[in-house]
Amino acid sequence: MIRKILLTGTTILVSLLLVRPSAFALELVVSGNGEGSDNEIQVQVEQETNVQQSNEADVSNEVNTEADTGNNEANDNTGGEVQIQTGDIETETSITNNLNTSMIGVSECCPQEVTNLVIDGNGTDSQNAIDLSVTNKTNISVNQKANVTNWVQGSSNTGNNTASGNSGNVTIQTGNIIGEVSISNSVNHADIDVASGWGAQLKIKITGNGSGSTNSIRIKLDNAITIEKEDLANIDNIIIWDANTGENEANDNLGDVAISTGDIALVIDIQNGPINTNRIAVAGCCPSPQEPFDPGEPLAPPPPVGGAPSDGDGGNGNGNGNGNGNGDEEDEVLAAAAGAILPATGSLWWLLALIANIATFLMGMYLRLRSGRSPGLSPSSHRA
Repeated sequence: MIRKILLTGTTILVSLLLVRPSAFALELVVSGNGEGSDNEIQVQVEQETNVQQSNEADVSNEVNTEADTGNNEANDNTGGEVQIQTGDIETETSITNNLNTSMIGVSECCPQEVTNLVIDGNGTDSQNAIDLSVTNKTNISVNQKANVTNWVQGSSNTGNNTASGNSGNVTIQTGNIIGEVSISNSVNHADIDVASGWGAQLKIKITGNGSGSTNSIRIKLDNAITIEKEDLANIDNIIIWDANTGENEANDNLGDVAISTGDIALVIDIQNGPINTNRIAVAGCCPSPQEPFDPGEPLAPPPPVGGAPSDGDGGNGNGNGNGNGNGDEEDEVLAAAAGAILPATGSLWWLLALIANIATFLMGMYLRLRSGRSPGLSPSSHRA
């Protein structure tokens, strides 16, 4: 006789969370302000992402198994032989616990928005400034608790057979017992991916501002990531097993007595793990292809000026700056430009006089060479 008992318990608890904070784009422009004006833009952007997960599992597994092919009796028989043969027993008990798996993904990248900072076309001696401060905070908290109790109790018996008071030969042969108990516990796992930072493309432009102007763009980026993970696992595995192929009796028999007991093979396998495992990956924003630098249209040359001397006119400054922050670092970039001053220009009388002098000199040289060597002075014409 063969008896096979298969008991399997599986528990799986999985939490999945994907977070993508909203991206933002800014357009900060200081443009078209008059001479001597003082213009400033101050912007503070704060973005905070909070993720909190709590997993708590209380699991109790209790398994009781009994298998019996024994406890047979053959007593007080006359004539012939008495034979007791019990069957084999095979049992298998399996318990699997997969508890508290957290998967968290935080990303504010791809596609990136565009933020433009422009100081353009402001008057002479103006003061123009843009101050941009961006603070990005990501806070992740994962709390996992698991209380697991596995109780396995079983008995397998092919023995406890009795053959007594028989007049003939007596044979008792008990079956084999094969038992397997396996317990697997895997609890408290976290898989955290964070791609955080400046979720925008930054374009800075300072151009076309008047002479004597002061233009500056200041950028401050602060990126902070905080991850907290707390794990608690209490696991109790209790196995009680009784296996018997013996305790057979053959008393007061007149013939020959033979008792053969079976084998016992009991395998117990307990695996605790993995327990309290973490995979945390923190990366910056997705790289974006860089556009080629565009210097813009060239400035037109100043028109020719004539007449009375005039004051200098025109001037422009341009510059650019950018910065980025990741982690707990702070970066500050300053881009400033002051308008250049062109030299004053007046009338063209001095230029015409210079050209006339040069023409006279060249004409004299030509006439001298054309007539040949100059004649010397005659002695008769010389007077003391």
